[in-house]
Amino acid sequence: MAEILPPPPVGEPFASYQWDDWYRKVRKTINDGQTVSWSSITGKPVLVEGTRTINTTAPLTGGGNLSADRTLGIDTFTTTTKGAVPAGGTVANTYLRQDATFEDPLNRGVVVTGSRSAGTALTNLLTALASLGIILDTTTV
Repeated sequence: MAEILPPPPVGEPFASYQWDDWYRKVRKTINDGQTVSWSSITGKPVLVEGTRTINTTAPLTGGGNLSADRTLGIDTFTTTTKGAVPAGGTVANTYLRQDATFEDPLNRGVVVTGSRSAGTALTNLLTALASLGIILDTTTV
């Protein structure tokens, strides 16, 4: 028949596996005609009280007191808020812009107009490439 363990000391945190140790020490002390205090029992693990909290600041979210399981999260960054980098674009040559969007500089669909024979098409092409940041146009007329 299993023995029923005595209740734990009031106001003292402990894990259930400590009951055996506490019970053995209390039993021995009682059998020896002495008293025992909770503070005299060694080997108790350090526990965190449920009133302790995990506090977060942006971009982390969640947290709270430790009376329950807590989940932490992180927001995706925007032009005004720090955060995690969003998932990448679907094209290999994309890069993350300052406005938190992905861009493929090689796939912008720039339209070049003008006459090849008159040279305006070349001028417009150089202007378009320079606007994409692909070249630095230092040509002269």
